[in-house]
Formats: sequence, C-alpha cells, structure tokens
Amino acid sequence: MKNEGIIELVMAMFIEFKKILDNGVSGAITAVLGEYILVYGGSNFENKYDRKVHDEYYIYDMEFNLINHGIGKIKPDNGVLVKDAANKIYYMLSNKVYEIYLDGIDLVENEILSVDENTSISFGVKYENRLIFGNDKVYEYDFSEKSLVRLSDFISSPRSQAVYTLSNEHIYLLGGASNVAYLETYRYDIKNNVWEKLKDLDFSLLGAASIKLDENNLLIMGGFDKTEYDKAVINLKDKGYKPIYFDRTRDSFNWNDKIIKYNLLNQTYEVKEISSLSRICGGVLIKKDENTYYLVMGELKPGLRSSYVYKYEVVK
Repeated sequence: MKNEGIIELVMAMFIEFKKILDNGVSGAITAVLGEYILVYGGSNFENKYDRKVHDEYYIYDMEFNLINHGIGKIKPDNGVLVKDAANKIYYMLSNKVYEIYLDGIDLVENEILSVDENTSISFGVKYENRLIFGNDKVYEYDFSEKSLVRLSDFISSPRSQAVYTLSNEHIYLLGGASNVAYLETYRYDIKNNVWEKLKDLDFSLLGAASIKLDENNLLIMGGFDKTEYDKAVINLKDKGYKPIYFDRTRDSFNWNDKIIKYNLLNQTYEVKEISSLSRICGGVLIKKDENTYYLVMGELKPGLRSSYVYKYEVVK
C-alpha cells in the first residue's frame, strides 16, 4: 500500500521545452512566486574564458512567456535560495540575506541581514519562524526577535554547491566541493543542535538541481563528476591547460545523467531515467504542478550555458 502524500514516479518524460535566453545562464535565482516564475541573475561567458555575472531579471508566466524584464539591485550567482510563502523567497549571497518578492509584476528586494564578513553562506532553510543557514559556521535568525545566534559548527570542511533541504526537523547536506568534490552526506538535528555524518554518495551531486517531491524524497538532476572536478582544480592552475579544458567535448566531462529519486530517511536512491539532456550543473528545478517540473537552464559543460527550459513530466 502506498503511503498517503508520497509521490511515486511511475513514468516520466524529459524534453527540451522552450528557449528563453539566447546565451543562457547558470546559478540564477529561479523560483515560482505566486502565478509567475522569476529568473534573476546568473552567469555565463562573454567569450570562451571570461565569465560575466548578470543583474537582469525576467518574470515569466507558468508557460515561460515573458511578462516583465528589468535590472535588479544585486548580481545573484550560485547563492542560497529559501522559499517562504507562496510569493516570497529569502536569498543568501556571500554573507548577506535578502528578502525578495513580487509586487504585481515588479521585483522587490531588501537586504534584511548581514553576518560575519568572513562567512560565505552555502546552505539555508526556513524552519518555523527562523532561518537556519551557514557553511562552516552555522547561524539561526529569528524573525520575531530579530535576533541572530550561532549554532553548532558544521563538522567537516566548508563547501559550496551542495544539495541541501529541510526534512522532518532535520537539514540534509549532500555533496558539494571546495578544492575537491565531496561524496559525503550530513544531517543536522534542529531540535538537538547536532550534526552527524551519513553514508557517502555513489556519485557526485556537485552543482546538481534538486526539489522536494514530498517530506522524505528529493528529485535530483545533474552533477559535476568528482574525478573530473578534482583534476581540474589542479590542472587549471596552469594557464596553458585552460584552452584544452574548455575545448573538450561535453561528453568527455562525464557529468551525472541519472535522474534520481533520493530517499532522505534511508539514504537510498532510485534511477528514474537516464538522459543526456539532464547532464547539467547550476540549473534549477521548479514545480509547475503535481505532474510537471521544469529544469531551468544551467551549465552544459565548463564555459557553455544552456538557453533552454526542460520539462519533466511524471505519471503517478
């Protein structure tokens, strides 16, 4: 018997849905806000080697028809996005926290918090009336009291571009990277303020896109291969290697092409589909309705961004 509220992915179709930006970006703020979709910032390459971070935002309807376009106050790029109400997000970039929402079809953004300048926020969740976020240092911000307190430090090396989520009063942190790509997974017990290490992943989810299917399960796509990442960190210190690296074919990077359903409680996963289209880093998964998810742009390989929104349709 199926548990009520648990989504079972029986059949799925993953396709290119719509081209939305000529040059594409990765690492953008991408979120459903009420009846609209916000895509804001992100980075791409003006030429083969020079990365540019953008401050433009685009507001689309739920079929990705453009409704509004403008210039924002910040340059979002691989920050931490926390969904609050149906039409509000909290976005964390470097050591700052912003409140972002729509007033009609106009973007509103306010800086609400700044922490230690030596902190670079790499994960965050909203729990009850509090934001819990951090990297090696972990903080809790109480909206009612307007207070900021330190929690237990993270028990391993600081990292970026990990998969993170809130589930059953725990924060889960999967993968990420610093000078190497990590396969480790961790869980933080909010009630007891305790971190613990869980079992390692079978493959890297660095830069992967994820979204909750239900309280216990994630849908995950993409991820930078650990072997390729670890070699690149070393080899790219040699300027002569850069042209070789960026000229390589997409297939040679061996990024994750498995679309998986990941169970947080027992730390297991099911491969729901294998698709070269989903082999993307820095894209964002959002939910259109009970059967439809969008993977929005991202990186096809180092130096090359996707211009597309991809549609993932499931039958439950």
